[in-house]
Amino acid sequence: MAQDKTANEHYVPRAYLKSFANEKQQCYVYDKQNKKPFPSNIKGILSERYFYDFDAELVKDCIGIDVQALEKILAVTIDDYWNNIVANIDANFEWFSLKYSWHFLDIYRCAAVQLMRTPSGKKMLLHMYNEVYGKEKDERFENIVLAKEVCNVLDENMKSVLLEIILNEYGHIAIGLNETSIPFITSDTPVFVMPNIWDKSKTEMMMYYPITPQRCIFFLKRKKVENQLGNVFEDVNSGKFEIADLADITQEAYRREKEMLKQLNPETIILREEDVLVFNTCCAETATRYVISFQNLEKEKLWIES
Repeated sequence: MAQDKTANEHYVPRAYLKSFANEKQQCYVYDKQNKKPFPSNIKGILSERYFYDFDAELVKDCIGIDVQALEKILAVTIDDYWNNIVANIDANFEWFSLKYSWHFLDIYRCAAVQLMRTPSGKKMLLHMYNEVYGKEKDERFENIVLAKEVCNVLDENMKSVLLEIILNEYGHIAIGLNETSIPFITSDTPVFVMPNIWDKSKTEMMMYYPITPQRCIFFLKRKKVENQLGNVFEDVNSGKFEIADLADITQEAYRREKEMLKQLNPETIILREEDVLVFNTCCAETATRYVISFQNLEKEKLWIES
């Protein structure tokens, strides 16, 4: 059975990295320690040998336990679902909205799992587990704790505290449209929290997730609007709005609220060159290695050098 085991396990899935690769599945990786990019097939980057395997000593008495169960769960759920996101992000922006709540929730699941499944994410998760439960588990337990939380994230009954926090804090998805000459980069920590650069109060945070060199997802705080019934009544009394029956008032209030919500929570955000530079800089700062699309290396060199 040993030959059937997956040796090279990706903490940033190949299905995701494909968008940054050429037809030969190659991209460039910039190693911050060596300070130079090198070409690589996506099979060999952002991965480690037996990265998700359970510690054999810990599970030796558990009959029927597959030490690679976590790798297999990720492959048939999150990683397999990724093609749906890429297929829809160029044009079908409604697919990412609350209108399609089943897709909407699954995108949050992908983001939550990606936050946890990296080397730094696993360490953070184990630390939180030890803090909450008063334990002192060492790194051998990282994959066991991760597997439990991944199952919680995927559970339809919403058992994951992390998923609940993300949905409450960043309950709106907007698609970032990058039509500039500078493509997005990605990294070994592709999804991360950063300040909301459009928040005038300078207090809000958001999650950023580059999906392709030209598209990204922003997870933003969902803005709310006040009930508009009072304003509609005022307009009726002043003659600014005419009605045939009382139902017109509630319908107009709903229409106004819907329009205001649309403006406050945009479906897409068109990015300027300076915006893209900010996101690329934040991505590079949070990374140990970051990924440059193969076809855009020359453009990215200009950004790296500047």
